[in-house]
Parts: sequence; structure tokens; C-alpha cells
Amino acid sequence: SDALVSPAPSVNFYQAVVRGMGQTTVDSFYKLYMVPGMGHCGGGIGCYNGSSNNPSLWVDAIVNWVEGYETPQVLTGTRAENTDPTYGWTARTRPICPYPKVARYLGTGSIEEATNFACVTIIPAQVDIKKVEVKVGKGAFSAKMAIPDGYNFTSKKEIGPVVSEGALAKSISLNKNKGIISANFKMKDVVGMSPGDAVSFTMTAMFDNEGQTYALEGTDTIKVVGNNQ
Repeated sequence: SDALVSPAPSVNFYQAVVRGMGQTTVDSFYKLYMVPGMGHCGGGIGCYNGSSNNPSLWVDAIVNWVEGYETPQVLTGTRAENTDPTYGWTARTRPICPYPKVARYLGTGSIEEATNFACVTIIPAQVDIKKVEVKVGKGAFSAKMAIPDGYNFTSKKEIGPVVSEGALAKSISLNKNKGIISANFKMKDVVGMSPGDAVSFTMTAMFDNEGQTYALEGTDTIKVVGNNQ
């Protein structure tokens, strides 16, 4: 969230280098880490610091790579409690993933702890959420995801976890013939949702392949009403 220098040129330059040299070669000397919520070189609501035992997270990662030949992978960023007293933020840790991977919540455990997130490669997918009015903290909703071409699952056991706005799916089903993943969620499990006529809901279905974690992900809108309506 750097308001001074857009992060987009860093991404564009990285992608250009990969196109020119290939991912394997680039991985040997160049890593890009995007830190959601971090300001200009620090600050903001993001987890931009190391732990209390390792405050120089970013410098140490570079030193260890150059001097110790330890290729950096997933780093763990921290945010201290009450970083901004105006909002009273709690202490938080997050995995800081090497681009293009991003951190996604696994659906269980505290959202303040990095261990409850995974670094995944996002695969865009089309999501359709049943058009019903749901109340904040009450009721349920269902969602369907079209599996993109080139991805096949023989069993629903190959898929999971499936999460939408912090809510872990209570049940999922797989229609192999139509290439559809269906999931049901409870509104009481949704995190930080406010009422609105067109509220965006993101559905993420994770799966592992050859030691890597991927996530089919797409967004649809739904009307959310308050508990008193």
C-alpha cells in the first residue's frame, strides 16, 4: 500500500526478466516479495517486520542467500500490537510469499497467525454464488466453481481446504462430468463482512500437485443484510 511509489513496476520488471531468462534461471538469483499493507519501505498495517528474535528479516534473508547460499523461500513477517493506536490492531504474523505466490487462509485457527495460512499459486476460476439474501452472522450460502480447462480431479478428496471470506466449507461436492466444485458455507464463519447490496465473496479451493500448493479462485457478488432486517 505504498502511496509514494506504485508496486506495479516491480512486478512488471520481474515478469519481464522471467520472460527473457526463464523461471529456473531467475529463481537462482532473483526473488520478489510483495508485502500486503506495507507502506514505503515499512509502516502500514502489513506484517513488514521480522520476529522479536529476527527484526532484520529482509536484510538477513539477503545476507544468508549471498554468504550462506541459503535460497530464501517463504518468510514470516510480523506486525506489533497497536501499530496504529487509532485502530487498536492486534499482533499478527503472516507468511510473506515469493511472487507470484500469495498467502491464503486455510479456514481454521486464528487469522492472526501465519501457521494458519499457506503460500499458493492462484489459478483464476469462475465462481457463481447462489443469489439469496443472507444475514451477517446468520444463515448459509452455497457457491459453485467451474474448474478451468487443463485441471481435473478424480475425487473431492483431492480438493481442500475450500474457503470463502474466512469461512471453511462445511461440505463440498465434485461433479466430474460438468467440471464443477460445489461448496456450502455458514455465515457465522465469515470474517469481517458488512451489509451491502453487492458484496464481493471470494471462493478459494486449494489443492496440491507435485509438492506445490495451488488455489482455484474466483469472486462473485451477493446481497448481505443486517441481523435486524
